[in-house]
Amino acid sequence: MNNKSFDCHICSGRVDFITKSDREILWYPNIKVKIPNDFPIATCDKCGEMYLSLDECEQLSKIINK
Repeated sequence: MNNKSFDCHICSGRVDFITKSDREILWYPNIKVKIPNDFPIATCDKCGEMYLSLDECEQLSKIINK
């Protein structure tokens, strides 16, 4: 994870890596999982779109499947 800010591809808002409580992500069709509060995810400040790299998906998968 490079933790560099970038522009959102959907709304052109600013995307920064943040941690936050009470986040969920659609992991597989119809399966939502909670994201740990201390797991940083690139998130748009305007539309809320979350961006995960392959490495971050693998890290999150390990945490979720514990």
